[in-house]
Amino acid sequence: MLTPEALLNHARRLLTGGPDEADVRRAISACYYAVFDLLISAAAETQAAPPAAQDAVRRSVQHREVRRVCEAMMARPASRPAGLQRLLVEPIDGRLIGVASIFVDLQLARLEADYDLVVGVTPFEGLLVARNASAVFAIWPTLLLDPNTRTFLLALLFHERWTRRT
Repeated sequence: MLTPEALLNHARRLLTGGPDEADVRRAISACYYAVFDLLISAAAETQAAPPAAQDAVRRSVQHREVRRVCEAMMARPASRPAGLQRLLVEPIDGRLIGVASIFVDLQLARLEADYDLVVGVTPFEGLLVARNASAVFAIWPTLLLDPNTRTFLLALLFHERWTRRT
């Protein structure tokens, strides 16, 4: 199975040695998918299920839902969906909010890199994206002990249902 770390390493390799624009665009996309896969794999692991079931959970997560959860985590408490806010313990660790913010930025960068071919991207932009993705990987293990991280991960799986009931 391709790991999130392997995707991030692939992105870094694409950015070495004077990459052309296609390499930079692919690197930006790989950085996004590395963080997306890191988050959804952690979310799937919250479920006590065999590997095949966890894989099914990973494949069921939609990109727009992850973005909505991240945007909700970044919002002021009064602006969050009530179903999510009831499960969070204030204050939320700023690093978790940072992960959410980086994810949103990475998704926007990926969409631009993959679909906005009129605007060029530079190796410097690719390196900034890779640095942000690397920052998520660096702090992620320490966040796994935070109870709000578990709520965040469960929200990636159930956010749509939680917000529908409120």
